[in-house]
Amino acid sequence: MAYTIIGVAIAVLLGWRLDVDILKRIIPGLVAMNPLTAVCFIMAAISLLLFSRKNLPITWPRAISLAITAICMIKVAGMASGVESNIDTILFHERLQLDVVVGNTNSMAPNTALCFIIISLALFYLPHETNTGKRVSEFMAIAVLLLSLLSVIGYIYNVSFYYRVLAFIPMALHTAICFLALAIGVLFLAPDKGMMSELTTHHAGGKMARRLLLPIFLVPVFLGWASLLGNRAAFFDSEFAAATFTIGVIILLASVTWLAAKSLNKADRLRDLNETKLENANEELRVQADQLEALNKELESFSYSISHDLRAPLRSIAGFSKILEEDYEKTLDINGKKILNTILRSTEKMNKLIDCLLNFSKLEREAIEKTKIDMKDLAQRMVDELVGSSVNNISIAIDQLPAANADKIMMSLVYQNLISNAVKYSSKKDTSEIHIGSKRLNGEVVYFVKDNGVGFDMDYHDKLFGVFQRLHNDSEFEGTGIGLATVSRIVQRHGGRVWAEGKIDEGSVFYFTLGSQTDRTEFCC
Repeated sequence: MAYTIIGVAIAVLLGWRLDVDILKRIIPGLVAMNPLTAVCFIMAAISLLLFSRKNLPITWPRAISLAITAICMIKVAGMASGVESNIDTILFHERLQLDVVVGNTNSMAPNTALCFIIISLALFYLPHETNTGKRVSEFMAIAVLLLSLLSVIGYIYNVSFYYRVLAFIPMALHTAICFLALAIGVLFLAPDKGMMSELTTHHAGGKMARRLLLPIFLVPVFLGWASLLGNRAAFFDSEFAAATFTIGVIILLASVTWLAAKSLNKADRLRDLNETKLENANEELRVQADQLEALNKELESFSYSISHDLRAPLRSIAGFSKILEEDYEKTLDINGKKILNTILRSTEKMNKLIDCLLNFSKLEREAIEKTKIDMKDLAQRMVDELVGSSVNNISIAIDQLPAANADKIMMSLVYQNLISNAVKYSSKKDTSEIHIGSKRLNGEVVYFVKDNGVGFDMDYHDKLFGVFQRLHNDSEFEGTGIGLATVSRIVQRHGGRVWAEGKIDEGSVFYFTLGSQTDRTEFCC
């Protein structure tokens, strides 16, 4: 729109400069566009283009719109007071005086100046943040659209009252068309906001409006124009023309009504179909919820069975083994004592595995209570609890860590398992080096725990986070195979992900994220 307006305005200025009549006026015999009007159109179109560049400041386009307002206010004030300022005859003064169509002068029309004042104020309020400012801009643009449309229709039907104010020079036809384009450009500069959003929406109302708006404007205009031409050419009388126009409007309104009904019915059918699908989906969700509830009950029953039924025979084994150790210590030989110690250690390990498994199963049922956590302080407390200050061959570095919005108890378990693993698997080094830190990866905060321990083969990294999955046996490093599975479950419940990288005898790094965070860059003090 803006480039077309600029093109028309430049063509008019060239017409005045080169005295080419067809460039000054669209149709011979009609009033020409004033040069100052063309300049104001260029300024308004440039202002509209600058407003469309979202990354540019609004100072310049607003200044241009205020300049247009000032120019046209001077013109209107001169006409109102009877003392002409002649601001619109500065450009091409002699050619304006010699224009044979309009007599002595070819000045700016009063309705043209009024439209410029209104549209420049609409441009000024266009980027306003409040709804009131946007509505003011929209209503002003609509006012210019209606005034220019009135002038165009006046030219089509030869009704000078529509495009002339009293005895003043009328608005030129291409001036009215440029105002029409400029008003539409202002209205559709932000099509997803304000009144225009009702036309541009993908909903049924917007689709229907886009289909019907142009025919509603064009069909009555065409019918009225055709009836008028036929009556003037004496093809038919005025009664026939009026009846034909009425029938055409009735057909148009009936077509609009039918299309509206069709569109709304289609939308209703689609909504009914979606509601049916939604009800079916809700029913499936209810069934799945019932199944999940039943599964949770089974898990609770299973946990109870582990906690009581499995512990009972273990207690018996441990108790009788203790009795055997105490009462028959002198009778048993070395191999017997060794076997008995193996039984006791196995029952103790089984009890520990049961405890770990029960705690792991509780993770899924426990509610997450998210709070703002100082991750560095949390990591430091876990280091103090697990390592303390008495060990000299362990070097632990903790970076400044971004705060996290997470469950504090669960995050304690995450760092407890990762740090204890780092300490355990680097314990055979002369100096254990552990690094607790964070980094950014594709705009996401990633926390990590790094060690210089035994590492692992990346071919088996997919087994790291499985329950009871271990890459080292008990003779090398003791463990239950639950720790990393616990880390994975906690991280997943927070909407994050966990992964690891490592090389044999070169250490490993365990990474985790915590899903969407409200502030990923904030550090706690």
